[in-house]
Amino acid sequence: MASDAAMNNYLRWLMMLVSLLAAGGAVRAEVALTGAAPNPTAPGVMVTLNGTADCAQVYVMSGDPLDTGGTLVPVNGATQSFSFAHAYPNSGTYMAQVFQISGGGCVSADANSSNNFLSITVATSGAPSGLPVPVGASAFAAAPLALNIEQIELYFDSGSARTPVARNQHELKLHARIRYRGTGLLRAVWEVDGRRYAYVTEYLNYGDSITLTTPDAPELPTFSPGAHRVSLRVLDTQTLIDAPVAIYFVDASPAAQPAPTLLAPASGSALNDGATEFRWSGAAPGTRYRIDFFAADPATQNAPAALFSAYTNTPEYTLNPAEVENFFVPGSTYWWQVSAIDARPGKPSVAAVALPTGRITVPEPETRVPGQLLIVTAAGTDMTEPLKSFALRELESYELEVVSLHVGLYATDRDITQLLNELQRVPEVKVAQPNFVFRTSGDPLAAMQATTRRLHLEAVHTQQRGKNARVAIIDSGVDAQHPDLRARVAVRKNFVSGDDVAAEIHGTAVVGIIAASADDFGITGIAPEATVLALRACVQSRANLSDAQCYSTSVARALDFALQQGAQLVNMSFGTPETDPLIGTLLTEGARRGALFVAPVGNARWQEQASFPARHPAVIAVGGVDERGAPYPNAKLAAQARVNAPATQVFSTVPGQRHNFVDGTSFAAATVSGILALAIDKQSAAQKFELPSFSGDLCAWQAKLLDMDVCK
Repeated sequence: MASDAAMNNYLRWLMMLVSLLAAGGAVRAEVALTGAAPNPTAPGVMVTLNGTADCAQVYVMSGDPLDTGGTLVPVNGATQSFSFAHAYPNSGTYMAQVFQISGGGCVSADANSSNNFLSITVATSGAPSGLPVPVGASAFAAAPLALNIEQIELYFDSGSARTPVARNQHELKLHARIRYRGTGLLRAVWEVDGRRYAYVTEYLNYGDSITLTTPDAPELPTFSPGAHRVSLRVLDTQTLIDAPVAIYFVDASPAAQPAPTLLAPASGSALNDGATEFRWSGAAPGTRYRIDFFAADPATQNAPAALFSAYTNTPEYTLNPAEVENFFVPGSTYWWQVSAIDARPGKPSVAAVALPTGRITVPEPETRVPGQLLIVTAAGTDMTEPLKSFALRELESYELEVVSLHVGLYATDRDITQLLNELQRVPEVKVAQPNFVFRTSGDPLAAMQATTRRLHLEAVHTQQRGKNARVAIIDSGVDAQHPDLRARVAVRKNFVSGDDVAAEIHGTAVVGIIAASADDFGITGIAPEATVLALRACVQSRANLSDAQCYSTSVARALDFALQQGAQLVNMSFGTPETDPLIGTLLTEGARRGALFVAPVGNARWQEQASFPARHPAVIAVGGVDERGAPYPNAKLAAQARVNAPATQVFSTVPGQRHNFVDGTSFAAATVSGILALAIDKQSAAQKFELPSFSGDLCAWQAKLLDMDVCK
C-alpha cells in the first residue's frame, strides 16, 4: 500500500495532468531516462535512475509495485538533469517511467515514448527475507509483453452496475475491475453521459488484475435528476472489449435531513491550545454528518470553499493539534457548519436546508508567562529596599556566573507593561523583562527518511565521529537510559520544576539525531562519539506529543551552566516571536568565548520572521526542506536561514528504547548541530570557526566544512 505522502504526490500530479488536458492539450517538452546504476542489481541495493528534462521537476515511477505512489523529483536547471534513488526488495524486471511536470504546466506530450521507460533487472539471488514477492515476478521477462486489456467490470458499492441515488448525494463511487496481460502504461478516461470526467494514468506491472475507483474530487455528479451513464474508456492500449457502461438513477425529490443545532463551542469562542471538541444535536439512527470549516461566513458569502472537512457517525468532532496547526492561522476568525446525511442504503442525501453557522477564533499563542517578570541586577546587589514598594512576590533567584548577573523571578498582580517601565527607572536594575515562553515543535510520523544516505555518513565516519566535541542540548527531558544514548549523555541536569529524570519525546529525538552511538542497536547519530550535556529547560506539553514549552528563566540558567561546563556547541531547538534581552546577553558572551549556537527559524506555515534566538547574530539559524526538497515551512523563512536541512520524516530516538519519525525545523537544527560537532572534532579548539556559504546542497556544505570529498 502506498504511503499517504506518496499518494498525495500522485493525486497532485494526476489532477495537474487532468487540468492541462481539459484546457486543450499540453506543451510539448523533452524528457528521458538515460540510465540506472547499478543495473543489473541485487534485491535491497539502492539503484539511482538518471535522466534529463527541460522543466523544473519530473514525476518518477520506479515500476516497483510496492512503491505505487511515485515521487516528484527536482531538475537541475543548469544541467537539465535529475536523479532518483530506489531499492527494489525483490527479484525480477521492473519498468521505471518518468513524466515531466513544471509549475508552468509543462507536461511531456509523448508519455509513451520509449525514452520515458527504463528496464531495471534485479538478480534472483540474495533477496531479503520477510518481504512479499510480487505475483509473477519470477516469470517476468526482460522484454515484457505489451499491455493488453482483456476485461473491464463496472460496479457501485452495492455490487451492481445499476443503482438508485438521492439528489446531491455525496461519496457515490464506481469501481472498475480490470483484467489484463503484459505490462505498460494504462491511460484511460472516466466519462459521464459522454463527457470526460476524470483521467486515469497507471503503470501496470506484474499480476493480472487491478481495481480502479472514481476519484474523491470531483465527485460523480448527482445534482441532475434522471439516469446517468458512466463508462471507463481505455486509450492507446490493446483492448479486446468495448467500454462497459454503468447507470445510476438520481431521485428528483429526496427527503431533506433536518439541519443540526450547533451546541458547542459557543459562537465566538476561542480554540484552546490542543484538542477542541465540536458538538451538535443528533438525529435519527443511521445519520452521518459532515463538518466543514470556512475562512469566510458561508451564510453571507457566495459558497466559499471549505478550508477543512471531516465525516463522523456521531454528533461530535474533535480537532487534534495537528489539524489546528495545519489549517488555522493564529489571530484569525473561522466559521463551522454541520450537514446531516441519511446513511441508510439507497437513501444518502446531504441536508437541502439552510444550515446554521458557528464562529470561532484562533488566539495568538502566549509568548509570556502571565503575571511573571525577571529582574536582572549585578551579582551581589541587595534589592530588598529598591523593590520594597513594588509588592512583588519572589519565586526564585540565581546567579549567572558567566556574565556576573543576579536574576530574580517575581510574581505580580499588576499590569506587567506598566510595572516594567517603572522598574527600568530603578538605578540598580540592569534588565526588567517578562518571562518569555519558547516553544519546540514536531510530531511523530511514519514514513522513510534518508538523512544518513544524503550526508554519506558511512564515508564521513571513517574520518570523523565527533569524539572531541562537547555539545550542550537545551531541550525537554532526555531518555538517558535509551540504548542509543546512554553512552553519549555525560551530564544530565534539570532547570525546570518537576521530574529530574523525565524522558520526553522532543529532547530525546534531538539528542539521537546529533549523537546516537554507533553500535548494534537502533540508529547512528551524525556525530556518534560526541559528549552530550542534556540540559532540561523545557517541559513536554502533552503526553505522546513532542511539543514542549521553555521559559526565559530556565533557558538562561541552562545557557549559563553550558558555558561554565565548556560546551563548544549549544543546540537550542526552540523559539519565540519576541526578543529576550537576558538570553541575548548570554549568547553574546558565549560567542565571545568561542561557543557555537544553533537554533531553528520556526515551523508555522504563515510565519514571516525567524524566531528568537535564531535571529540573534551569534546564532546559526537553520531552516528546513521537506522530502521533495521544497522549503519548509515556507520559502520566506528558509531564506532567512544560514543553512537548510531535512525537516520532515527524520528518524530518531524516542523514550522507551524506541524509535520514530519526527517533523520540524527543530530536527533540521539538530542535523546541522551534528555536522558542526564533526567539524569541532576535526579542528583544534583554538581555531577560529568559519562557516562556508550555503548554496542549497547540505552534503556539499558539509563537505566544505569538513574538507572531505564524500558527496558522490
